[in-house]
Amino acid sequence: MSRFVVLVLAVYAIFWLLKRALSGRKRGDRSADRAADRAADRTADRTADRADDPAQTGAEAVPDLVACARCGVLVPKNLAIGEEGAAPLNAPRLYCCEEHRRLGPG
Repeated sequence: MSRFVVLVLAVYAIFWLLKRALSGRKRGDRSADRAADRAADRTADRTADRADDPAQTGAEAVPDLVACARCGVLVPKNLAIGEEGAAPLNAPRLYCCEEHRRLGPG
């Protein structure tokens, strides 16, 4: 009989702990959602402030990006390394580094 009582108490304790853990996670999720909402609101406010001033939008500061012919990584066009001896009618292949230019297209 005592084993039965201990077994019932153990099952009840496990059930109680699981219920408490799951309800705590839900409470934490709600607070995390509220924190994410507040952060999104702050970001939207800052973005709206910058949208009014064209000098702060940075639209002119974004360089043209080109893909490396070897690995495909995007590199600003002004930093890309061109292929030597490219045909004038064809656009030269651009590379992210000197080693990839030396190895050629992948």
